[in-house]
Amino acid sequence: MDDKLLNAMTATIVDEVQPDAVIPFGSQAKRTDRPESDVDLLVVMPDSDEVRRRRRHFTGRLYRRL
Repeated sequence: MDDKLLNAMTATIVDEVQPDAVIPFGSQAKRTDRPESDVDLLVVMPDSDEVRRRRRHFTGRLYRRL
């Protein structure tokens, strides 16, 4: 996956759920990914009822796009 797509994915997550951090890991982070590699992102969220509500809403929207 190219950096442009990874940056777009990260920006979408930041815009939708305002996390404390989005941290890539796995082959993407090590720059050993291949065309069939998946994307591993750790999304660090503060803990609150509002955050849990937004996360459920965003996850539902994300699954519908897949």
